[in-house]
Amino acid sequence: EEGGRDKLRAALGLAVQDLEGKELDEPALLEIGTPLFAGARAVLSAAVRANAQESDLVRDLGSLRIQEEHVQDILLAMSRGKERMTKGVQSGLRFPAVDDVRWRVDVTISTTALSRVLRP
Repeated sequence: EEGGRDKLRAALGLAVQDLEGKELDEPALLEIGTPLFAGARAVLSAAVRANAQESDLVRDLGSLRIQEEHVQDILLAMSRGKERMTKGVQSGLRFPAVDDVRWRVDVTISTTALSRVLRP
């Protein structure tokens, strides 16, 4: 369906803009739909972060049963804005993450006659 392909291309264009750190056109975003935009952004963001090669991307998108013409549109969006998207993704906000964890256990021994805390 050509209308669906046009919407995908618009979603990819908006996703590239967003990953570059540019302001998004709100009416265009509402017209194509938030779920399509979110999916396009997730695919492009993951590909940029993984520094995916074109052949790997074609294979992975094919395994997700994405149609060949849509795969070509995604590859075109990647090739046109990869350098700018890479800078945007690297400088963008990230979710908090745990870098290192150290465990400590405090043991409390309590009796009626004596109460003390053993420290590690």
